Amino acid sequence: MNKRISQMASLLVIAIGCLVLLGWQFDISLLKSGFPGMTSTMKANTAICFLLAGVSLRLLHYQRSRLHDRIAQGMAGLITIVGMLTLSQYIFGWKLGIDRWLFSDFVSSAAHYPGIMGVNTALNFVLMGIALLLLGQNSQRDTWLAQIFSSVAALISLLALFAHIFNVDILERLATITTTQSLNTIATFFILYGGILLLRPKQGLMQVVTSPQVGGVMVRWLLPWATIFPVTLNWFTLQGENLGWYNANFGGTLRSAIMVFTFSILILGTARFLNQIDYKRQQAEKEIKKLNETLEFLVTERTDALQKSQARFAGILEIANDAIISVDRAQRITLFNHGAEMMFGYKIEDILGKPLNLLLPEQFRDAHPQHIKQFAHSSSRARRMGERGEILGRRQDGTQFAAEASISRLEMGDETVFTVILRDISDRKQIEMALPKKWV
Repeated sequence: MNKRISQMASLLVIAIGCLVLLGWQFDISLLKSGFPGMTSTMKANTAICFLLAGVSLRLLHYQRSRLHDRIAQGMAGLITIVGMLTLSQYIFGWKLGIDRWLFSDFVSSAAHYPGIMGVNTALNFVLMGIALLLLGQNSQRDTWLAQIFSSVAALISLLALFAHIFNVDILERLATITTTQSLNTIATFFILYGGILLLRPKQGLMQVVTSPQVGGVMVRWLLPWATIFPVTLNWFTLQGENLGWYNANFGGTLRSAIMVFTFSILILGTARFLNQIDYKRQQAEKEIKKLNETLEFLVTERTDALQKSQARFAGILEIANDAIISVDRAQRITLFNHGAEMMFGYKIEDILGKPLNLLLPEQFRDAHPQHIKQFAHSSSRARRMGERGEILGRRQDGTQFAAEASISRLEMGDETVFTVILRDISDRKQIEMALPKKWV
């Protein structure tokens, strides 16, 4: 939004420059002065400088190519040169004639420098040209300097505006050699100043003004009061003095009273606004604290439930007679219960992290990893192991035993866990082998 306003400002500056040039071309006083009844006009070279400044600012919004950048920098440099040459005419008394290349100012032809822009206007173009040159560098430091230079130019135009409002010649000592800054010139400088500031709304001086934090809100709330209200109040009280309603002493007293009352109200309103923000912050902190307490309670409750569940699971593992063994994707043992210790003869601390092949007879060690990999890529999550329902296991002492086993697969994110439950059926096999002999 801020950059869009800056783009509109650049187009408005270009439009004003073009309208003033049309006014000089066709001698239309309204276009040259900008306001009905105004005798001071924007000079033709001033309009050209504004036209160049507007185009430069517009191009700075894009900078799509090196050509755009060079054109913007060239126009900014040309504005600076015109301003410096105009100042040199005042300082050294030169008559360069650059102000009469396009049009002659017959109204001020009796002056020492007919058609020349004022000292304040020339100085403003030097400052604005430098600001546009710095903005083309596109760095934080140069943005700061550009906004400072343009702010000085805006202050000079503000003094010229006060001269119009209060009928005071700010440059009365230079009245014989300079012309005043017209109202449309002042307005255009302000528009150009706004466009320069909003070109980089998140940097430099504007970083505080556009901030969504309390400081930025306060600046946006107080700055208009600090700039517009005193000027408006002084103008109204001055009109009362000119109309003879009261003398200067009463006017000063009235201004002071209104200023004290108004700014007291403003301070109270600001304090109330800050109190509301602080109250909302405190309420938010209370809500966050309450949510944290609720979350801590839920976490504690879930942790207790999880610990109880883990304790029950550990108890089941300990009392189970069957061997329960878990391995990871690399087929290294991660779980080995008490039943597995009794069945295979290994201690938990000795077997954890070791390959599952230690628990298999040597003749099955090469083929078994392939069976696990096939199961890992299958659609089923659990199945019995062994083609005939039984497999062979190997104890630590090297003896083998018959067992029934089932395997399951559990996927947790990127991790896959295989769990095997084995039951030693060697006693049952001996009984089955003894039964036929007994019956015979």
